[in-house]
Amino acid sequence: EKVYDKYGIKPEIFEPELAIAKGAALYTLMELNDNLKQVASKSYALRVIVEGEEICQNIIVKNWQFYEGQIKVIKEFGIVDNGLGRINLSFYESDHTEYFYPVDESLKIVTISFDSLNAGLLTVIQLEITLTVDGNLNICCKNYNNGKQLAEVNFGVNSKLISDITNIK
Repeated sequence: EKVYDKYGIKPEIFEPELAIAKGAALYTLMELNDNLKQVASKSYALRVIVEGEEICQNIIVKNWQFYEGQIKVIKEFGIVDNGLGRINLSFYESDHTEYFYPVDESLKIVTISFDSLNAGLLTVIQLEITLTVDGNLNICCKNYNNGKQLAEVNFGVNSKLISDITNIK
C-alpha cells in the first residue's frame, strides 16, 4: 500500500523461481525476431509470348525474400503491337512459383494499355516492379530506348488498386 500511495502504481508480485526461465524465453524470442525473414506471399507475372504461345512469366516469385523492405525487379521485354496502335501489358497475381505457367484470366490484376505511337519507335519495354513488405505493388513501364515513362500503376494490400493507371503521353 505504501508503494501505491507514494507512486500511484500497484506493485506486481513476481515469481523469482521463474525469472531465469522468463529471461531465457525473452532472449529466444529476440533471437528469433532477428532471424525471421520476410518473403513475398504471392507471385507477380506478365503475359508473354514464347514460341508463339501466350503464357505467364513470373517476375516476382512467391517466397522471394525482401531486402531492405522491398523486392525490386527491373526487366526488359520485347513488345508486340496489337495492330491497332495499342500495346497491352497484362499482369497476374498467383501462388505459382515456377518461371512460366499457363495463362489463367481469373488471376489477372491489371492490363496496362498505351498508344504505341506515343511510345515512339518502341521495340523493347523496361518494367520496374516493386513489391514492398507492407504489400504495396508498383508497376512502372518505360521506353527502354529513351527512358521515357509510359505508364504506372500502384496496388495496395491484396491487389486493391490504389491509384488509377497513369498513361503518360
